[in-house]
Amino acid sequence: MPPRPSRAVVLPVRALSVAAALLLTACGSTPGSIGSGGPATGRSTGQQTITVFAAASLTDVGPRLAAAYRASHPGIEVRFNLAGSQALVSQLIAGADADVLLTADRQSLTPLMGTGILAGDPTVVAVNHLVLAVDPAAGIRGLADLARSGVRTAICQSAVPCGRVSRQVLERAGVIPSATTEEENVRGALTKLTSGQVQAALVYRTDATSAGSAVRIIDLPAAGGNPYPIALTRTGATRPEAAAFERWLTGPEARAVFAAAGFDAPS
Repeated sequence: MPPRPSRAVVLPVRALSVAAALLLTACGSTPGSIGSGGPATGRSTGQQTITVFAAASLTDVGPRLAAAYRASHPGIEVRFNLAGSQALVSQLIAGADADVLLTADRQSLTPLMGTGILAGDPTVVAVNHLVLAVDPAAGIRGLADLARSGVRTAICQSAVPCGRVSRQVLERAGVIPSATTEEENVRGALTKLTSGQVQAALVYRTDATSAGSAVRIIDLPAAGGNPYPIALTRTGATRPEAAAFERWLTGPEARAVFAAAGFDAPS
């Protein structure tokens, strides 16, 4: 006679059902996972994150803008990805995800035209100015001194906004620096100066100001001003919170933050 079927198999099924129910209950009460603003974290905490790709010259003002916006918009986190303008554009072309792009000049946006990556026309939110930052002990009084033997100058690479305007200024002045080092972005050029590796650097006024007494600033009126345009990406245009932040950046509250960091208002 074949063995009688065992009824014991029913018990594990019931036990599994209870375990599954307990597991689902536990998952429903577990806080969002620790992370840096991924979609799951945003959903679990109710926080919305806006990702801004911004020029390296906004290293100091970026956190101030984020803090000011968060103070008047609870639940909104603004996160900055800072790099040279050309690097940011390359990242977007390669498929990087961002809501807002803020570059250090209009020319940097040229490779994005006609790609559909940006939504709408860029709006200028601030203006910066190129200056000559020097070691206070180097005895440098102006651009002409960069040609002196023994003077090393840090400039940005030619593809970067500060590099383009630096070369224009040097050419107009008829100055060829005796020795140069080329950096990926303006913060790299400033670091070369503050670390004592060079005696001078062509950087933006806002960056030079952030170095305090470590550098002396020589204004370069002939350099004119660099407009900083902002634009929503195609992704950002679909998110009301990103569009609201872009509008805020053109308003008086953001303008005050820019001004405190040394930027001028757009004309």
